[in-house]
Amino acid sequence: MKSIVIWALDGGLATGVAGLADVLTVANAIAARRRTSAADPVFDWQVHSPGGRAIRTAAGLTLEPHGAIDTGVAADVIYLPGLFIESTGPELWLELKRLQWLLPALRAQHARGATIAANCTATLLLAEAGLLDGRRATTSWWLAETFQQRYPSVNLH
Repeated sequence: MKSIVIWALDGGLATGVAGLADVLTVANAIAARRRTSAADPVFDWQVHSPGGRAIRTAAGLTLEPHGAIDTGVAADVIYLPGLFIESTGPELWLELKRLQWLLPALRAQHARGATIAANCTATLLLAEAGLLDGRRATTSWWLAETFQQRYPSVNLH
């Protein structure tokens, strides 16, 4: 079974959390119907947040996590949903600075062997952590120019 931990942050997009949770839930249900014998689900997933506290999404929804963001959690995949940031100006860089505390945690999970994934603005956190250097990566179209300028060692597609 693959274990996936979604690192949910205040100001994040609810679809980044709920959408992935829905896909994994459906995948487990389909896999269970196709099996002839009882077995564990294909995916085990949890949502973790800073300090294990409830988070408030960009849309104002409150999400209750399963636990706290912790470098010691042995997940196969760590996933960061996008954050709602409307520009590539100072607001973006202030938000990245506010989230600098995540970078050592991302590096530690990567060093432990976890696959690290992100979408939208959260891809910038992976680049800030140096996890995309020399690798092929994608990001949202509106971030592409800013991303490439700040992280020239990433092979952006």
